[in-house]
Amino acid sequence: MKSYMVKVLRIGEAEPSMRVDTPQVARRYWDAVIKRQTWFDEQKETLVTLLLSTRCTLEGYSLVAIGSLNESIAHPREIFRAAVAGGFYGIVLMHNHPSGDPSPSQTDLSMTRQVSEAANILQIPLFDHIIVGRRQLKSLSLRTRKDRSAQATRRRGYFSFKEAGKL
Repeated sequence: MKSYMVKVLRIGEAEPSMRVDTPQVARRYWDAVIKRQTWFDEQKETLVTLLLSTRCTLEGYSLVAIGSLNESIAHPREIFRAAVAGGFYGIVLMHNHPSGDPSPSQTDLSMTRQVSEAANILQIPLFDHIIVGRRQLKSLSLRTRKDRSAQATRRRGYFSFKEAGKL
């Protein structure tokens, strides 16, 4: 049987005392930090975990996966790896949609349920899952409540599972 040594490496530090307690703050962090990384490509889905202290202070982030044009695949073990290894209190999961439309897919809904279940087992709160898209300021005629909700999501440029009551 082989044995392994695991090393947790800190490659960057977050702004001290930055509280990530709203999706808007997380989105600003995405724009200011994540999008500026050399590995970030707007044409590929990128999945990142924000690592939080007990006061929702951002302690750092973990790049979980870089996917394809319309999909990034990650198992809860990869999503929670840095949080467990680093002893962090909670996480915010974030990924982008290269299409620019932040509306969640069926895969996004399913993955969020699975990650939420894992969070409960690990006792590491999943505070939110935020899908980042492009802000679209165009106003279209809206017929239904669902249409108005989708338009508001596109206008903000993100979808928050917590705000939508799905987490």
